[in-house]
Amino acid sequence: MPAHVHRQPLIYCPPGEHLPAAFAQDLQAVCPFDLTPERPLLGPYFIWREEKLQLYTDHAKRQGLTELSFDFAEYWRELQRQRGRSSHGPLAQALGIKGKPSWRVFDATCGSGKDSFLIGSFGAKVVAAEENPWIFTLLRDALRRLPVLPFPWELCFGRAEMLLKARQDIDSIYFDPMYPSAKKKALPRKEMQYFRDLLPADHCPQTTLTELLNCQAQRVVIKRPLNAPPLLPNVKHAYKGKTARYDMYMSHETR
Repeated sequence: MPAHVHRQPLIYCPPGEHLPAAFAQDLQAVCPFDLTPERPLLGPYFIWREEKLQLYTDHAKRQGLTELSFDFAEYWRELQRQRGRSSHGPLAQALGIKGKPSWRVFDATCGSGKDSFLIGSFGAKVVAAEENPWIFTLLRDALRRLPVLPFPWELCFGRAEMLLKARQDIDSIYFDPMYPSAKKKALPRKEMQYFRDLLPADHCPQTTLTELLNCQAQRVVIKRPLNAPPLLPNVKHAYKGKTARYDMYMSHETR
């Protein structure tokens, strides 16, 4: 991964374009960024265009991908079209949400926000953490553009393990690590190709899972490839879907 990815996000505003002042102030207070009036020669950087932030990376450009942005309103419309198909599925069961409207789930790796919205559609309250400043900036911009938040959702910037130390209101923790690319010809979906440009290659999900199991929550659920071995022993139950498996750990049994 290029060394310059580690710096704080860079936002390019073309001539005549300006970030909304309130959004810029709020974002700068949580996740500092730099502004430039000149288009950078190398990525990654954001372009403020069409009233939203769009992420550019050199690798994505070489792959012929358009700039990346998130659309939470579209996420929710798609979930509503599928309503009833997932609320009793393996992820909802693993998280223990059914029949518990006050259940609060901590999404430890927010990413594109799609899993947070899926969990919210089950009826849970969601707290989401994203520690990568580039991805967090995309999330905050998508949240800004969402007309109405359809479920209780709190978006936090920082490492999940550190954020969880200050919380005692979490019932379940959800962890979806980014796995190495499979040896197949088909390219992964667009946002995953961008994430691989931005996220460190030495991510160790076993270490993260161990730390999450020491946090205050009843359950910790990790998403795994369907036929992959468990990351850690003492899986309480494995909930299998069509393409993924959700391994559920009871926190008090692993300490």
